[in-house]
Amino acid sequence: QQLVARLEAIHRATTQEPQLQAVLGDLAVLAGDTPNLALLLEGVAACVARVVPHQACAIFLTVVGSDEVEAAYVSGQYASLLRGLRIRMGEGAVGHVMDTGQPLVNVSAALDLARRVRPDQNLELTACLCVPLKEGDRTFGAVALYSTTYNFFRPNHARQMMRVAEQAAPLVSLALQFERTRQLVTEDPLTRLPNAQSMLHFLRHQLAESRRREQPFAVVLAVVDGYPEYVRRHGAEEGQRVLSRVAGAIVGQVRDMDFVARYAENEFVVILPHCDETDVGDVVERLRREVMLVTPAPVHPLALRIGAAVYPRDATDVAGLLTATERNLLQTPLSV
Repeated sequence: QQLVARLEAIHRATTQEPQLQAVLGDLAVLAGDTPNLALLLEGVAACVARVVPHQACAIFLTVVGSDEVEAAYVSGQYASLLRGLRIRMGEGAVGHVMDTGQPLVNVSAALDLARRVRPDQNLELTACLCVPLKEGDRTFGAVALYSTTYNFFRPNHARQMMRVAEQAAPLVSLALQFERTRQLVTEDPLTRLPNAQSMLHFLRHQLAESRRREQPFAVVLAVVDGYPEYVRRHGAEEGQRVLSRVAGAIVGQVRDMDFVARYAENEFVVILPHCDETDVGDVVERLRREVMLVTPAPVHPLALRIGAAVYPRDATDVAGLLTATERNLLQTPLSV
């Protein structure tokens, strides 16, 4: 209902320039009934490109639990320079806008990007126009445009950017809240992997698909044994570091189509579509080898146990497959 009200407010606006009104109308259409953050950010960038020329655009959003903002969406010919960029509050052009809630026009692009180029490289982007994304008095993001022309941006560019940002900010804020709520429900906050609830949902879907197509698939359970004792001896922070490294090793050894989830405190599940008993054996060996490589320093003995089950050989339902993985767990020494 809040989203619908805000979209109606956009259409009621009568003081906007015709081109800008058309642009904002297109953005409102992109919002849809269910807020989609990625789609909205792409829409904001497309709208800005229609009213303010630039060579690179980055939309920054606050990082939960941090004093930084991150480039959540980038576009333009210098997108690779901006992708994944994090900036502290109060630092650089973007950090200053986040701190003050006020726009900056024609400040040096080097304030944000100097650390992204090597000493032997020239930073071709010179001018920056940055405006805040605000909801009430709260600044939760910023839109930054960069140009290769010195002092390129004009006052009318800043005015148009502010009007786009003012109309887009409530929509982006709603989509951001929706996305973060979805992450809390479906993702593990430590590893950023899907959680147990998401895994069960995917497993049911994969089971139905494999039944329909009469194709095998595999489920792999990987357990870090000795983890509770390791945490007692070395602390929770060190334990989390170990789990993050194990999670990264598992993700790095499977296909894009495969599904990796954190199932419990020290347990991970991998679902492998179109995978039979021969294929899953190869995957298990790769997982063992890779986890050993990323955890080389012996501090406290742990063991990695991996169990696999294949549909329909081992079971034909969700509970049966998960039970089979536990039954088939094999212990392998793991040094951390």
